[in-house]
Amino acid sequence: MRDRQGFILVYDITNPLSLADLNEIYTQIMRNHLSSTPCLEPEESSLQSAIPLVLVGNKLDLAFERKISRQRGKELAELWKCPHYETSARTRLNVDVIFHELVRQIVILQKEDGQKNEASQDLLSSGKEVDDDMAPMGCCVVV
Repeated sequence: MRDRQGFILVYDITNPLSLADLNEIYTQIMRNHLSSTPCLEPEESSLQSAIPLVLVGNKLDLAFERKISRQRGKELAELWKCPHYETSARTRLNVDVIFHELVRQIVILQKEDGQKNEASQDLLSSGKEVDDDMAPMGCCVVV
């Protein structure tokens, strides 16, 4: 999970256990991202927004068997700071939209990272003294 650019977390709207399982997967994603983030104490909100993520309730074609409300999915998405969609893989409802959203998030993050790297390189090449907070960050290990 460390080297992935984004995640689509899918639960079955007819199976409450599938949503419970996603909590553990989300925790693993956050833990792995935290351990690979090149800063000592990232703020949780910036960490969450730095991970392209989409929460998806699937099997909308079986809505008459629904066990997880749309509102519950939206609440979890708000907590995780990610968009929430409901889909049907069978009818392909919203399937393309999910992938477009994930790619959009990845592109935005790459552009932001590119701008930060350019600014750091500009400071270094200018010969000016660089504040430690502005220096390009490398890899670090927190024990």
